[in-house]
Amino acid sequence: DRPEAKDPRIRQAFELAIDRAGLVKVIFNNLNTVACSPISPKSEFSSPAVQQCTPHDPAKAKALLKEAGVTTPFSIDMITSNNPDSLRLAQALQSMVKEGGFDLKIKPVEYASLLDQQDRGDFSLLQLGWSGRIDPDANITNFVGVGGSQNVAGYNDPVVDALLGKARQSQDLGERKDLYAQVVAKLHEADPLIYLYRQRNLTGVSNTVKGVQVFPDGVIRVAFAGQGK
Repeated sequence: DRPEAKDPRIRQAFELAIDRAGLVKVIFNNLNTVACSPISPKSEFSSPAVQQCTPHDPAKAKALLKEAGVTTPFSIDMITSNNPDSLRLAQALQSMVKEGGFDLKIKPVEYASLLDQQDRGDFSLLQLGWSGRIDPDANITNFVGVGGSQNVAGYNDPVVDALLGKARQSQDLGERKDLYAQVVAKLHEADPLIYLYRQRNLTGVSNTVKGVQVFPDGVIRVAFAGQGK
């Protein structure tokens, strides 16, 4: 029953208050990249429409909060893992969204507790990552589809479900790209999830070791690895 759950304008305002490029620069020294959707720009299912970002606009964020009729600064709690990287990210977000009219309160918890609270829906805002899958459906439907195993935001939109269902059945790459662009546009209207950054996996291998295979999913394959000469 909290305002941020009932009114998408508040969630939209929160996204507008975030400077993703600044976040990636300050927290990750530009090693990671900005993310605005669940589809990687490296994916064959990507398109300019899918990668379009909501611009950083604190003034517009404040205007949306005013339009929503809430008192500013609008107080909202965010639970996050209590490890140093997550806390640094949370603190950077806290500082950023203040300019957009938010008073972000950080609630650090152990990772197991965070997952438990997530599954119970016991949160207003929760920061968590996802390792990603090659096919976009596995990065979207579970999180926003009705009955999705990880739809902890409780998002429910029959139009999005229909678009995702059609994309799953299509074997035409162009059609799937267009359908996912429509899905991402719908998600930006409601903002059940706000995408922040995409992790870049860095792998270091001694030059005495050969045959290590590295793929974009970040999992290292060592089946053919061995000592080089």
